[in-house]
Amino acid sequence: MDLGGDRRKAPLVEEPRRPPWRWIVALAAAAAVVAWIASNIRFELIPVHPDAAAPPVSEGPARVRPAPEPPPPPAAATSPRPRWLIQPSPEYPTTALEVGGGEVVLNCGVQGDQTLGDCRVLDEAPGGYGFGRSAIEAAHRAKVTPDSPIGVRVQFTVRYRLPYPDEPPQAR
Repeated sequence: MDLGGDRRKAPLVEEPRRPPWRWIVALAAAAAVVAWIASNIRFELIPVHPDAAAPPVSEGPARVRPAPEPPPPPAAATSPRPRWLIQPSPEYPTTALEVGGGEVVLNCGVQGDQTLGDCRVLDEAPGGYGFGRSAIEAAHRAKVTPDSPIGVRVQFTVRYRLPYPDEPPQAR
């Protein structure tokens, strides 16, 4: 005789257990944090001689070696002066109004559409006033003659003089 009439009957099919999603998400987040930390740690192996003293620990910021300068273009592939279809006409930098003038030597590659690309400032005087950036922007707007060989690097000088109120800036 069953006196426990208020008890539930056992199901015929057992329900599968749900995975503990909260634990799985927490472990995945912890693994991501550990992976991020491990990827940002820089290990440096230093061979140690048993008789040598421990190297001093520097407390300052890590020193970074500057990137090497790109090699200058080969002299054989450089044309002395380009032949212009549209000459570069740079804008005078407003930051250089007190300087009075400047000069930039550029080296650029001739592209297939007769424009100049991959321009490098070889010399800028005076530096830090925006003459180089202005000359590169002007070189990208310039065009060379159609008979200029594609891929050849050309070198030219852009000279700035202080603009007068009624006269636009000029480059030679």
